[in-house]
Amino acid sequence: MIGLFYHNEMKEGSTSTTLSLLRFYENGYVIFKKITGDKAYFTKELKTFSMTGHMVNGEPEYTFCGAFEYFGNGTISFKVENEVSDPSNTWVEKDVLSFKGSVISETELILKQVSKRTYFEVENKYLKTTDQDLINEL
Repeated sequence: MIGLFYHNEMKEGSTSTTLSLLRFYENGYVIFKKITGDKAYFTKELKTFSMTGHMVNGEPEYTFCGAFEYFGNGTISFKVENEVSDPSNTWVEKDVLSFKGSVISETELILKQVSKRTYFEVENKYLKTTDQDLINEL
């Protein structure tokens, strides 16, 4: 289950693409980011959608980080949060996102996501990919 997973939010009539990205690491960490843009923008963003040690690369207010636990019985759950060091300097607000769902296979997850700040919840299917395969698909 280690690696990059994505959910493509197809919106009818839209000229841009929105992707929800999850990257799982062997050390038990997971990062999440939602990105809207075109192929060039995704290429740029994927370069910094990563961690070095315990630190998120890129902009931590837009990348949520946490730890995951895979129970081995097809169930997974985790919480991720963003880091907003100076709320007066950004429109982004601190939030904690909870994910809970099923591991359908090594390449497919069904996850329910809930925002602690807004209570918004959504269930999405995430597919495993690589950075290059995702760029090629767009």
